[in-house]
Amino acid sequence: MMYNSEGKANNIKLNLKFKVQNNFVMKMSKRIKLFVFGAILGSIIMYFFVLKDRNIYLGPEEVIITKIQTGKPQMSPLVKCKMTCLGITPNDIRDLLETADVDFGASDVHGKPCKTYIINNDKKDASLKQVSFQFFDTLIVFSNLESNIIKACDCK
Repeated sequence: MMYNSEGKANNIKLNLKFKVQNNFVMKMSKRIKLFVFGAILGSIIMYFFVLKDRNIYLGPEEVIITKIQTGKPQMSPLVKCKMTCLGITPNDIRDLLETADVDFGASDVHGKPCKTYIINNDKKDASLKQVSFQFFDTLIVFSNLESNIIKACDCK
């Protein structure tokens, strides 16, 4: 070890450099801990306030069916007439919505001013074969139905 003034000065510079690096490492570890704490806290808040009551794994078909079931669709006069004529009840429509599939190929999902979704029933013994719904901005209209019941109706 050298005891001259330059050696002591170099030794002091090394000690200062070590303290600065050590201080930086402490600051970086503190930053990482703070980041991890914030990420965990943010995840917990997002779960309880945003995602808790939602199923984020719904497919497009389930989303459409859920909107129809919870949206209280209004019936067009044509549908009211056909339901009365053919003896179809709202329970038949609920049963159809639980078992049927949305036919996206026949639906007009990009239509303006409303989107039209057609729901087909593949069961041969069911009274309803097909129903269609129109989605406006805040309104859902049950616009048409086709039945497996063969009966003459003069609904227009």
